[in-house]
Amino acid sequence: MSKIQAWFLAALFATCFRMSQAQVPVPEALPELKYPTIARAAKVQGDVVVSFRLTSEGRAADVMPVSGPAMLQGVAVENVKAWRFNPKGELSQQAFKVTFHFRLDPPDDGYDDGQAMTKAVIDQTGQIQVISISTIGLNRSECPSANDRVPPASVRSGDFVELHRWNEEVRVGSDGAVIWKQGDVVQHGQLTSAEAHSLLEKFRTAGVWKLCGRYDQAGLMDGDASSIKVRIGGREKSVGEYGDAAPAVFRDVELAIDVSANTHQWRHGDPKTESIAEITFEFLPKPGKTMLMDAARRGDKKAFQAALEAGDKLTDVDSSGWTPLMYAASSYGDSPLKEIVKVGVDVNARSKGAKRR
Repeated sequence: MSKIQAWFLAALFATCFRMSQAQVPVPEALPELKYPTIARAAKVQGDVVVSFRLTSEGRAADVMPVSGPAMLQGVAVENVKAWRFNPKGELSQQAFKVTFHFRLDPPDDGYDDGQAMTKAVIDQTGQIQVISISTIGLNRSECPSANDRVPPASVRSGDFVELHRWNEEVRVGSDGAVIWKQGDVVQHGQLTSAEAHSLLEKFRTAGVWKLCGRYDQAGLMDGDASSIKVRIGGREKSVGEYGDAAPAVFRDVELAIDVSANTHQWRHGDPKTESIAEITFEFLPKPGKTMLMDAARRGDKKAFQAALEAGDKLTDVDSSGWTPLMYAASSYGDSPLKEIVKVGVDVNARSKGAKRR
């Protein structure tokens, strides 16, 4: 990791709660943990930090919430109080902190709303992932039969995939032909047969074919809408969502279409001449854009740290010449703008489309 990245991580996360530097004890088993009903209904999620002291009898004592959403603190504290450990003399009477990562996910879509709603897993560092399937307010319709959930045997000539968003349509055929439409504007491109086949194979999966035809959140009046129509092996399927209500696999294949068809360039033209004014709405993939830049634009500091640790750099630039600092400056969220500036990156960097004087 570069010195800039190391310095940045230290600055950005210096205020984060940390566990004791001693070996973190892990309980013999994680007691059942239920996502609070009121928190799930209110769509409350986030991290809860709990402190405790390990007794010589292998129990958790002095259990107290340190931070996190109030609706989630109680269940985390009660869970830690029920922990039991193999007695370790060298760790007894020491204080520790543990983090519960509460997250709400859409259903993976087996259509069973009676499924176990919460999964909780603890790793060897004491981090606990609490994942709850959120079906409150979710509307599904046009769900396939058991037979229709089975993916087609193979991709055939004449198969295709289409993506519809607002007044935009992207179509990729098995022969590699790309058609992009926005209003009355129509443009054509060409992939190789291998590239087209690779894209269509991403849709020949059980995850795609078990999706229902429509997803939306009850009462939601202002959200993004998109739909996908696909023909694989001669069979057709359509899936639409409103307000990001569909399972994650829907967004995965939507992204795959945008990457393969290079939707960004059809919409914005040559990235080298793209106006920096578009950066606030830059959610489409494009050459050079990293996970770090996306996280900076969203104001997602946790994802930003993960991208740094995965190797993305603060000095990276995308094909428009935009840097992570520029993406952070465009964010409406809790962006890491101040921390990036403190590192000493080039604050005078300009996009490729900027006019030079």
